[in-house]
Parts: sequence; structure tokens; C-alpha cells
Amino acid sequence: MTRWTQILIVTFAITALALAIWNDGDRPGQTAAFADAPQQQLATTAAVVDLDAVAKAIGKDTEITEQIEAAVQQMNERLRTAAQEMQEQLEAEQEKLGDDPTEEQVARLRQMAAKAQQNVQNNRSAAQLRRNQVRTQLIQQFREEARPIAEKVAKASGANVVLLANDNVLWYESAADITGLVITEMRAARE
Repeated sequence: MTRWTQILIVTFAITALALAIWNDGDRPGQTAAFADAPQQQLATTAAVVDLDAVAKAIGKDTEITEQIEAAVQQMNERLRTAAQEMQEQLEAEQEKLGDDPTEEQVARLRQMAAKAQQNVQNNRSAAQLRRNQVRTQLIQQFREEARPIAEKVAKASGANVVLLANDNVLWYESAADITGLVITEMRAARE
């Protein structure tokens, strides 16, 4: 679950709790503190935006993919260089041992080979982790770029919260979808 989604869920939970507390004043057994409090109605109007569609429409998805691929190519080049250096070290050690190495020397060489293999695997895992970090960072940058525009469009539409159209949103009316307006605004901002 993304940080933005978590924030939205917490915001809705707090809003629901506040509504329950304020509406609870009409019930018997209410506390004196809430009996005298003015009854307020919190109106939450949500807008929905599909950031994947926005990214695709303005070409940001391609830009992000290209940046990720460039980072992956750079990491793969480092992996190849590191693997080649380890292979050269193993070959140099094997050459030092000559044609008739002792059992102890063979065992040490095997141990070096195993360590080299583990280093290659660790480097691959680190590269995959770095790829995911780069992807997450680029997506977060795009969200930060889209946030003020989505806010502006949502406020103009009378909404006071913006949800992302994803698996966490079960249903919404098409009138709440501001994706097209956000695309138009983001295209205009890029020109």
C-alpha cells in the first residue's frame, strides 16, 4: 500500500469517526460535552483521478520507463564489470596454483569461487532493489508533480479530497472522475 493511499485511508477514518461523534449527540445517553456542542455536518466530496492514465496521456510513463531502463543498464554494466573482475581473480589464483595443486589449495580455490558466486548473487539482488527504488522515486516525483494540479482541478469541481483510481476504490460515479481535466492541465503546464 502506498504512502498516499495510507494517508487517504487514515483521513477517511478520522472523518468517519468525527461524523460518528457529532451525529451521536442526537442519541440518548450523550455526554454533556457533546450535548452543548453545535451540530456540524461535514460534507466530503471526492474526486477521482487515474494517475496511470494521466502518465500515459502526457508521455510520462514512457519517460519513467526510459529512466528506469537507463538505470538498469548502468547497474548491469557494473554487475558485468564486477563479475569479470572476480573471474579474473579466480583465474589468476588458479594459475598461481599450477598444474598440481594440493587438496588444501583446491579447497581454498573452491571457497573463493563460492564466495565470488555469492558476491555476484548479492550484487544482482542489490541491483534489483536499486531498480525498485528508482522506480518508486520516479513515480513519487510524478505524483508530487500531479498533486497541485489535481488539487486545483478538484477544488474547481467542488471536491475537497482526491482519490486515486486503483484497487482501493471500489466504485465511483463517472462525474467524480477528473482524470481528463488533470490531463488537460498537465499538458498545458508542460507546454
